Amino acid sequence: MDVNPGSYRRTATALVRYEGAGDKNPNDDIQTVQWNRNITYDEVTKEILEDGKYTTEWKADKDYFEAVDTPVISGFTADIGVVAKHDVTQSDLFATVTYRKNGAIIPVDEEGEEIPQVKPIPFLNDLTDPTRVLATEEVPEIKGYRRTQETVLIKDPTADIKVKYILKPHYIPVDSEHPYRTVKPNNYSIPVKEINSLCRG
Repeated sequence: MDVNPGSYRRTATALVRYEGAGDKNPNDDIQTVQWNRNITYDEVTKEILEDGKYTTEWKADKDYFEAVDTPVISGFTADIGVVAKHDVTQSDLFATVTYRKNGAIIPVDEEGEEIPQVKPIPFLNDLTDPTRVLATEEVPEIKGYRRTQETVLIKDPTADIKVKYILKPHYIPVDSEHPYRTVKPNNYSIPVKEINSLCRG
């Protein structure tokens, strides 16, 4: 009997693909369902009789595809948190979850320029929800600068937030007899005629 197996057995697939996070992308999530039925085959005509005596309806080996939770990836947020549970079909199902890089706190000076040698501070992920970062984050301290706010409120997890820092005054001791020569650190205890003259570094 030369019968195409596809006439009585079929496999359908539900695939979730992840993109946008480069080499951090999770592997595809794949679920399959097997559909089967009995058929009636006419050996004389070499045909399958759709209303034949032994023909049955297609039946799947499970009722639905399970919901798929999106993994949390540090430094990225996803556009979908959960790919929902779905009734099985004889057709393949496909879903794409896209990650985008998290925004960051960008330290800037009083002129709005990024502070040299200070890296952006990426937003922290909400470990319970792959589509979100923490709603409020503490503004870090930077040596030599004073932050103008202690926290930031994050509304868009992918949008950078600039935070202004003010350069702290830097005071050094000056010898009044030689005002253009800085007193060496190991000589700070040597008496001078005038002390605490200030200059900003």
